[in-house]
Formats: sequence, C-alpha cells, structure tokens
Amino acid sequence: MGIQPNETPPPPVSGKFLYACITCLQPNQALYKQYSTAKNIKLQTCAICCRDVDPYIERELLLVVMDMMLLRDCAYRHLFFNRSHAYQEKSKLSGHGDGGMYSLKNGILSSAVCVLLRVLLKMQGSKHSSGEPFQQLLPLLHSSVVQFAALWMGTMLTAYFCQKMSIVNSSKSTQLSILEPMFWKQMHLAIIIPQLFHFVTLFVHIYENSLMIRLLGSIFVSCFSHMAICTVMERQYFQPVQYESDVKIHSQEKKISNMISSMPFLVGLGIELSTSIWESEAALSVPTNFDDCVEYIRSIAN
Repeated sequence: MGIQPNETPPPPVSGKFLYACITCLQPNQALYKQYSTAKNIKLQTCAICCRDVDPYIERELLLVVMDMMLLRDCAYRHLFFNRSHAYQEKSKLSGHGDGGMYSLKNGILSSAVCVLLRVLLKMQGSKHSSGEPFQQLLPLLHSSVVQFAALWMGTMLTAYFCQKMSIVNSSKSTQLSILEPMFWKQMHLAIIIPQLFHFVTLFVHIYENSLMIRLLGSIFVSCFSHMAICTVMERQYFQPVQYESDVKIHSQEKKISNMISSMPFLVGLGIELSTSIWESEAALSVPTNFDDCVEYIRSIAN
C-alpha cells in the first residue's frame, strides 16, 4: 500500500544514503537486519513501496548477470547502488581503503580489458583479409583505443553538461552534486560493465564467425549500455516520496528525466560511430611492422 496521504512520512535519511530500494529508489541506510549470526538476517523493507529493499543480495552474481542480460532495471540498480557500495564498505573495513569496484587499479584494468575485447572482435572480422594477423594488430589496437576513448569522453562530458543544466534550472536542494565522486565512479562502471558482454560475442564466434553475429553482439551491448547509463543518471533526478499525492507529480518529472538520462548514451554512441567512420574514410597511416614503427616514432619526436 505504501504511505497514505494522512500518514506521517518516514523520517528523512540523514547524510548521504548508501543504499537504494531497487523498486522505487527510496534512500535506505541498510539492506538487511543481522541477528545473532552472520547468516541469520532479515531483508529490510522499504517504507514507501513496502517491498524488500534489495532481494538480490541473497542471490548469486550469475543470476544478477542473467537478469541484466534480460534488461531488468532492478538488477542494474542492485549492481550500481547496492552491491558496489557493499564491496566498498567491506574494502574499507578490511583496511584496503577505497577499493572494490571503484579503485583506480580496477578501473584501468577494466578499461584495458574492454579495449582488448574490441581488438579481438576486429581481428575476428579481419581474418579473411590479406596480410599477417600480427601486422594488423597495431592498426586494430589504435582504432580500438581511439573509439573507446571517444565513447568514454563523449558519455562523461554529456553527463556533466546534463547535470550542470539540471542543477542550474532546478531549485531542489536534494539533487546530488555534479562534483560527487561516487556519481562519476558509477558512470565509469556504467560504460565499462556493458562492454564486458562482448565476451559472449567472442564465444558465439567459435561456432559462427560472421558479420551478422558481430552486429547482433554490438546491438545487445548498446542496449545494456543504455540501460546502465540511464540507471546511474536517474538517481541524480530522484526526489524522495513522502506522500502518495507526490507520485503523480514525480511521474510527470520522470518522463522528462528519462529523456535527459538517455542523452549521455546517445551522444557517446554517436561520437564513437563518427570516429569509426572518420577512421575508415581517412585511412590513417599507422605502421604495421617494427621498422615502420621506429620511423613513425622518430617522425613524431622530430
């Protein structure tokens, strides 16, 4: 049922809330209550929608990934808002600082893995072309790095401008700041994690190596990216519900926020595609063997 209009609203969450209800995004300070032992827990109930705050904490990661592939927004909210925070808290308690998913080392390694997956997919597509595979490695690596950098920069810059415009045009003080470090860490994860689904495309390539398989894989990854980026962006526009009468007002605002939340994905994808087309038309002269690499580096140095 939720909160009735004449009922007293739940007490506001003090400070920055750590967790969020995966159904209504209401702020919560805990996901469960722990009793005598670590395994004896009870899931926390949301005060607004009267459902469990996050039932995914009792499920294996594989089940979460399967729901993400089915484009269920609750699974994405669990990963970005609750599971990642839980990892971070465990890392702080264990004395590893701000580790977990948000550490700089993991961010660099995950970006390198995304670039490597792109290179492997491009090598699969160029198997039937002339030339040795090693000679094609450097141009493919250069192209993959440029396209991934264009996607990352386009998405991040658009998210920054969307947040800046929304804060300038809004007087609501409950909005998160555009300088909030956690938001940008979550945006980085929203770009990286969907790219890792290219592993599935590589496995399918074992049975059939065709352009259609690569095209379908790219479409699926784009769908995952859109869902992930919109999930992170929508929390920036979230306003806690206090009364049932607020639901209609928030539903109208959500239509506008959904359009704005899609902008970083669309701009980032458009810049990536434009970079890919520009590279194919410009036919960049990238060296393909060791001797050419030496001459190429010397020319840049001079």
